[in-house]
Amino acid sequence: MNEQQTLFVLRQMMNESEKELELYAKTKNKSLLMQAGEKMWNASTQLINLNQMRLDLPISYQHNQTIKYMNNLKLSSTDLADLKRISQQLHNNFYTGRFVEYEIRGKLKRLKEIINKLLIRMR
Repeated sequence: MNEQQTLFVLRQMMNESEKELELYAKTKNKSLLMQAGEKMWNASTQLINLNQMRLDLPISYQHNQTIKYMNNLKLSSTDLADLKRISQQLHNNFYTGRFVEYEIRGKLKRLKEIINKLLIRMR
């Protein structure tokens, strides 16, 4: 994938995460909450890939490498810590389903703030 395609997928995952939340509000199907978080994890990984492309660094689709590459992002230490922690929590929640709606919504909101902040810096 090139930069434009990666950015498209990133935005698509963020939008789909919102749609999953809207559908959850109507159905209360917990798997939709889990999907919303997983889609934001995917958006986070696309952000990492985009950053790697722009730094001319190799892209890895392995989970442990994605976490490692997060360290290359040019974010404040708080943003970086939150990006790593929240995206990992949402990814884990896909398998455990332990978070409730308000927790998911708060985590998604914070991740969107971080992703949008970095996208502005990357222009």
